[in-house]
Amino acid sequence: MKRDEAGRTIGIVGSWTDITARKELEARLKEVQQRLLHMATHDPLTDLPNRRLFLDRLELAMARARRYGCGVAVVFLDVDDLKPVNDRYGHPAGDQLLRELARRLRSSVRKSDTVARIGGRSSGSSSATPPGEGT
Repeated sequence: MKRDEAGRTIGIVGSWTDITARKELEARLKEVQQRLLHMATHDPLTDLPNRRLFLDRLELAMARARRYGCGVAVVFLDVDDLKPVNDRYGHPAGDQLLRELARRLRSSVRKSDTVARIGGRSSGSSSATPPGEGT
């Protein structure tokens, strides 16, 4: 505050800085980081979690099962004869088959379960349910 000889306030001195550009840059950086993390942990064709994320979630499910004294269910699926589909109908058809399989698997489990693409033709699913939580 600025005062006169009698001590009365005659003005206020202050400063400001426009941080809009910095905040916009931080928001874009956060978005890019989230996209990079998603790319590192998900299969680009099916958008399912990849092997790395599946193993991490499986570890968590096993820890939860130990804590609550319940089991863990793990299912592995292997798509047989995908090569003949690719050879006969082309890779776009094989890719569509894998995407549809991923969609159907995802829709057949609970949101708390993990369906992942482990390899080229393999998918896995893990689940741990504490007693009393139902299916």
